[in-house]
Amino acid sequence: MKKKDVNERAINELTGTESKTQTFDEMLKNKEYQAEFDRRIQKAIKTARAKWQTENEEQKSKNDKSLKKRTITINLNKTPMSLKITI
Repeated sequence: MKKKDVNERAINELTGTESKTQTFDEMLKNKEYQAEFDRRIQKAIKTARAKWQTENEEQKSKNDKSLKKRTITINLNKTPMSLKITI
């Protein structure tokens, strides 16, 4: 028997109580645990959304820069016509 089990068993005998392992769903029936769980989930969602938006903006910026590098404007001998080529 593990030391933790022995200690827990001794405490149970002294106090006359028995500890019960709760499932996740049983823990969430407690309003305080549910509220804390909800707060942590909301924070995780907010953090993930901010990270996603930053990555999305960075990628969009890279794409815009890449597109500008591939755009060539050619003016033909002072004529009013210009030709724009995007590669």
